[in-house]
Amino acid sequence: MKLLFKYIIYVLVIAVLAACNRNTDDLDQPLPPGLGGDTWAKGSIDYWIYDSLIKPYNITTKYKWDPWEVALDKALTPPREEMVIPALQALKKIWIEPYNEVTGNSLFIKNYAPKEIVLIGSPQFNSNGTAVLGQAEGANKIVLFVINYFNKTNMMQLRQMLHTIQHEFAHILHQNKLYPVAYKSLSTGYTNTWFNISNTESLNKGFITPYAMASPDEDFVEMIATMLIEGAERFNELLALASPAAREVLLKKQAMVIEYYSTVWNINFIELQTKVQNALKSMAVTQSVNQVFGFDKEYTSLTYSSYYSKPFNLSGTFFKQQYAQVQQNITNYNNTLQLDSLSMVLTTASQAGLVLYISQAGSTFQAVYYYNYVINSDGSYKFSYTGSNPNGTLLVSTVTPLVNYFGSYNFSLSWLDTPEASIQPKILMDSQNLPDGKLVTHVQ
Repeated sequence: MKLLFKYIIYVLVIAVLAACNRNTDDLDQPLPPGLGGDTWAKGSIDYWIYDSLIKPYNITTKYKWDPWEVALDKALTPPREEMVIPALQALKKIWIEPYNEVTGNSLFIKNYAPKEIVLIGSPQFNSNGTAVLGQAEGANKIVLFVINYFNKTNMMQLRQMLHTIQHEFAHILHQNKLYPVAYKSLSTGYTNTWFNISNTESLNKGFITPYAMASPDEDFVEMIATMLIEGAERFNELLALASPAAREVLLKKQAMVIEYYSTVWNINFIELQTKVQNALKSMAVTQSVNQVFGFDKEYTSLTYSSYYSKPFNLSGTFFKQQYAQVQQNITNYNNTLQLDSLSMVLTTASQAGLVLYISQAGSTFQAVYYYNYVINSDGSYKFSYTGSNPNGTLLVSTVTPLVNYFGSYNFSLSWLDTPEASIQPKILMDSQNLPDGKLVTHVQ
């Protein structure tokens, strides 16, 4: 990114120097096509936007940019025109129409929705390695990125885009009418470096996502977006991943969100949540596990936590016995240590790491055990243990049951319960079909 940025600056300097040799009349010339300021005959996209968004809701959409419409110091790609209507149809069906249904008319959206939506084809990358998926500018404009990757029949991509719009719209709502001030004191530990926090760590600190740790405002709108887009069942599964103390905080935040919608906006949040979920399920289709999980796929890690209150058909399985034994071994080794969860992370096309998240005095540490792996002809995984990091070496005698477990069987993946994917997969390991273990995955 730095080299690219320097190159862009260099090109801009050359352009400015060249302009000094032109007649001043040249400054009035239009920008080259595609860089903004274009004129074009209205087509089917423009008429659809007028009929579906401008006329009923006073929401305009820009898919061709005006000068200064987007950040000049970022490398951004305009949306492909064939993606514009499908993306906006999804927004209308899953964001706008549920609000219309619970309020009884279109006035709420007409009054509070942003007056302008700007579509960007690519993500906007930051220097810290994060990518911007959406921005709310005041209460009047929302910018949505990654439109070129949108597939309305892909549940994960659909949830990602709708999470973004629900997040940004929630900002507009609290900018008009603030959420309870008491919400800001429910959690401590907000940080500008939230992107260094794992999902497991953020949940165990009482935040529904790592990004919720950025500020109280982001915390509040991430709760709203997650509750709406993940639905009640998957949201409860996220709660179950958190430690008991953190879960109590998250439940208080959940209650405040519901109360805020009821008392401030006269909206039944649970009814809204149900309608959003029905709209999502009516549009997207299920993908196979192998389509979404793998080193070169959308998801590369799977996790398990004993905090799950829902059994997921795992009662009495061999894996849970090994996990419970390791939990006890770690506590016996040092009673200030607690095994909170584990993840199997595919780090390359042939290497993986078994990461044990261990808490001590409010901090989380990682004991990592390294494996090589191959994918068998039937799609199952075979892991071979190779070593550990220093924390892993310190605890290796206590973790032997799990280390041996992963090195002893072939593991296949299949859906369990609801086969729909969003945020991140979690691993639920079922080895009742020994000698081959079975990773039964339910993606929340």
